[in-house]
Amino acid sequence: MMSATAIGPMLLVGLGLAIGGDSPGQVTPADDEAYRAASEEAGRDADAQVALALWCEANGRPSRASHHLALAVLIDPDHEGARGLMGQIRRGESWRRPSDAFPGPDQDANRVALREEYEGRRSRMDQTAEAHWDLGLWCEQNGLADEALAHFSAVTRIDPSREAAWKRIGYKKRGGRWMTDAQIAAERAEAEARDAAEAEWLPRLEQWARMLKDPARRGEAIAGLATVDHPLLVPAAWSTLVTGRYADQPAAAQVLGQIDARDASRALATLAVFTQDAEVRRIATETLKRRDAREWADLLIGMIRRPIQYSVRPVAGPGSAGELFVEGERYNRRRVYAAPSAPQVPILPGDQVVLGPDGLPVLRRQFQYSDWLPVGIVPFLPPQPLAPAPGDREDFIEQLERVGVDRGLAETALRNQLEHRSNMPFDATINVGRTRLRAGTYITGIRSVEIPVGQAVIEARQAAETVQSQLARDVAAIEAYNAPIKRLNERVVPVLEEAAGVRKGVEPEAWRAWYINQIGMRQVLPRPANGGSTFTDVVSVQPRPLPVGVFDQPAAVVRVTSSCFGKGTLVRTADGIEPIEAIEVGDLVLSQDPGSGLLDYRPVVDVHYTPSSATFDVGIGGETIVSSEFHRFWVAGRGWVMARDLRVGDPIRMLGGVARVESIEDGQEQPVYNIDVADHRSFFVGTTGALVHDFSLPKTTLQPFDAVPDLASLAEQAGPASGE
Repeated sequence: MMSATAIGPMLLVGLGLAIGGDSPGQVTPADDEAYRAASEEAGRDADAQVALALWCEANGRPSRASHHLALAVLIDPDHEGARGLMGQIRRGESWRRPSDAFPGPDQDANRVALREEYEGRRSRMDQTAEAHWDLGLWCEQNGLADEALAHFSAVTRIDPSREAAWKRIGYKKRGGRWMTDAQIAAERAEAEARDAAEAEWLPRLEQWARMLKDPARRGEAIAGLATVDHPLLVPAAWSTLVTGRYADQPAAAQVLGQIDARDASRALATLAVFTQDAEVRRIATETLKRRDAREWADLLIGMIRRPIQYSVRPVAGPGSAGELFVEGERYNRRRVYAAPSAPQVPILPGDQVVLGPDGLPVLRRQFQYSDWLPVGIVPFLPPQPLAPAPGDREDFIEQLERVGVDRGLAETALRNQLEHRSNMPFDATINVGRTRLRAGTYITGIRSVEIPVGQAVIEARQAAETVQSQLARDVAAIEAYNAPIKRLNERVVPVLEEAAGVRKGVEPEAWRAWYINQIGMRQVLPRPANGGSTFTDVVSVQPRPLPVGVFDQPAAVVRVTSSCFGKGTLVRTADGIEPIEAIEVGDLVLSQDPGSGLLDYRPVVDVHYTPSSATFDVGIGGETIVSSEFHRFWVAGRGWVMARDLRVGDPIRMLGGVARVESIEDGQEQPVYNIDVADHRSFFVGTTGALVHDFSLPKTTLQPFDAVPDLASLAEQAGPASGE
């Protein structure tokens, strides 16, 4: 059997690779010796050959890298990592360069026609969930699985409540979230990896935390903490150095700053806001300046709340109206506090103002009254003016009350009868000519009424004080609601402004607009209800509590658009190289799995556009790529790195190789574009194909597919060559 090391150059040429001269790079004699030992041990281990290829690539030996990749695919023709590094994709039973794979002269004519029909249907489609659903079903029925995936994904984006669409693209609900089996497995693997990392590192972290308290050993502890950079150690670092028994926040800021992960950025933002140590706040804030704002800014922006804005007009006294005017996002609220007026009693001739028993002014008013009292209704009165006994007097009054005469009038009638008996006609009847009239008398007299004007004024003042007290309670409720908001804003806003480099103050909407612009989104806010109407209610003597909850901010309707690549940026698609602005949902773009290195065409599930954005001109491999500062390129052996953090000389993963960053310069404000790609979340840009991330935030990369191995450990782990 032929050993792997015996494969000659002719076979390598047949694989599209050749052995040529390499530049020695910065390899030391010890490195050379380790490389030879690892090569001898690799034998027919395809993974080991790929690892050797990556070491050679990183150390300036491209021809040796090609040699090891060729050996890897001879040993394992379907090795995804090796094929991906060689820039090959699978089509049917063979592996080809993308330019040779699709489209091509050997492509099925029926598929070409089907694709053309699909593109026609897509061009006529409305951008609605229902239209994407219908086109997805058509694609599914006609064998266009990738295109169907794109349109069903669009349905879930437009209408996340469409469960059928989620299930169509392989998602299942888990803990209230829609996830694929692959995502569930990835989360499980990440949890296991975190447990393993914490099992290894947590004892060290705790030991170093204890050593920090010893001045004699603090330097040793800091040196140990400087080695902590695993992306899954953020929870362990936080529990040990921020909240643990031996917490040391300066050390926590150091460790979190060393970890390049979204969780670390968010932990730094939290530490910067809530620490009581000004130096820790400064260190954390300075570190955030170099982090992608998409990783942490939304956390701080979400903490900012605009206090309730209001104005007050107090109640000035009886008869006046106080007002509390509250500005709302959707509508305003006016509350009127109406104090009743004091009674307006005119002073008439003859009125007297006296003091009542309670010492308050009383208005005494007299008026004359009269009434007709028929004699016949008082049958017990004798026809002579004799004074009635006390019991008869009460009977007299009750008799009058029974027929509807006021008791006061009855008492007056009795008194008049006794005082003026000589003028009282006691005959039962009087004859006037032929007319027989019933006899009786007019009852006349003076009545007095007392109006408690002093008491009425006091009650009016008390009512005014009551509604003013309610106004004060409502204002106090607003201030109590605002107080924690203001305290938190005072912590968050300075950190956010310093780290972001912009000044927006305590204006959540302005910050949201800034953040959305940074990540290439367009926010559409709902119009104020009824054109920004003001709703008014009235508090009278019986006040009601103020419902603070009506002042909640409105939810924003967000439409995602992009802020990543300049117009004309070329993208590798299944139909050839296309400008990014021409890409549509359902197009297939070349993508690479950052975990395995597998190359494949994956469907575009969304497209994004921003009219204007600041850009960088990144020179790579002899061409210039126009990118926003936060867009990520894949740096070989490291993973995703933002454009603004690239350095001249960094190796960028290209289609089938690497190319060095040659220059990075500030670009122009211009329209920018981006796409979302299913599964691998990556695509290739430029004529030579630089690997870049799509619009979404990258996941934690535990082990880059092209990580450079340690040769000593590789030699120990590799199996013996087959010829031994």
